[in-house]
Amino acid sequence: MKQSKLLTGIAIGVGVVFLAMLIFRAGVFVGMEKARYSYRWGENYQRNFGGPPRGFFGRFSGRGRFIGGHGAFGPIIKKNKGSVVVSDRENAEKVVAIDKDTRIIRGREVITIKELKLDDRIAVIGQPDKKGVIQAKLIRVFDGENFPSPSDRKGSNEVKK
Repeated sequence: MKQSKLLTGIAIGVGVVFLAMLIFRAGVFVGMEKARYSYRWGENYQRNFGGPPRGFFGRFSGRGRFIGGHGAFGPIIKKNKGSVVVSDRENAEKVVAIDKDTRIIRGREVITIKELKLDDRIAVIGQPDKKGVIQAKLIRVFDGENFPSPSDRKGSNEVKK
């Protein structure tokens, strides 16, 4: 009887130590993944914010060198139920999906997809899906004076005033 209690106690002790080691290992793994993500994000800071390919401190001519982020920038050329098509800087067409969680802002006013019109000039922030459709989180609608026309945008990222 004493031996079975002793063996049971040892088995429970070994189990507790094993469980503690497993939890510790899981914590180390999660910590390493968070650190790795942070490190990689910092290394690619300029890409995360659409900066020049070699970083902000590399050689930079200032014309046409910014890389595209997860979004679109240009006039609406087609409007469908739940999506719009935008002509971007390189005149490529980008499909932008709009759902109930998408915020659409014109000036200081929140609007709906029904209020978007062809040729409205928009900036879209979102995430592309596997098909390349941008799932919009935020759409900002600009008036014609504060947004470059397609001819102004060719070869330059600067807005003419």
